[in-house]
Parts: sequence; structure tokens; C-alpha cells
Amino acid sequence: EFQVLNVLSSAGASILGVGYLIPMVYLMWSLRYGKLAGSNPWGAVGLEWTTSSPPPTANFAESPVVTWDERLSTAAAERALRDAGKKTRQTRGYVDQVAAQIILQGYLDRLQNAAHSEEKACRT
Repeated sequence: EFQVLNVLSSAGASILGVGYLIPMVYLMWSLRYGKLAGSNPWGAVGLEWTTSSPPPTANFAESPVVTWDERLSTAAAERALRDAGKKTRQTRGYVDQVAAQIILQGYLDRLQNAAHSEEKACRT
């Protein structure tokens, strides 16, 4: 009477087993043949990528200066939505999205400015 359910359960377990096996095989292959990643393989500019790995006890020789305060992004997002003529009730769901866009745009602008500064330094 439960034969169909047993077959479905066995098929699902088989699919899950293959789903676990494929990443395990890839992990083993990567451990054996994969090349080691450098200290900053993605070229990221965040604070966590500016220190060595593993990080020393003090982490940074000098305290780093953070150039962006995320708390201000919410106020900037509310101001941008208000300036766009949106009412407070309409903006409740969008404030976090707009704040995230402001943070991302600021980050991209800083990257672009750094690239332009580096390009100017190479020309001179």
C-alpha cells in the first residue's frame, strides 16, 4: 500500500545523495589540484582585505579610517524620496533599498576616483 511513497522517498534520497556528492568531489579535487588563492583574490578594497591572513593579534598597525558612515545613508534615502515627491507612507518599503543604492553608489564612485587618481599618477 505504501510502495509509491517508498519509491518517491528513495528517489528523493538518491537525488539528495548526488547533490551532496558533487560538491564533495569538487572540494576534494580543489584541495588536491586547485591553486592557492592570494591574500586578496578579488581585489576587494574593504578593511577585511587590507590585513594579512591570518590576521595578527592587533589586526592593524594603525587604526584605519572609515570613510563612509552607513547611518547617514538612511537619512539621505529618506531625503531623496521626500525630494522626489513621495509621501511617507509610500516610502516605508523603499527606504532600505534606496539607502543600499546610496551606499553602493558611494563605493563605486570611490573606486572610480581611485582608478582615475592612479591613472593620472601613471601619466606623470
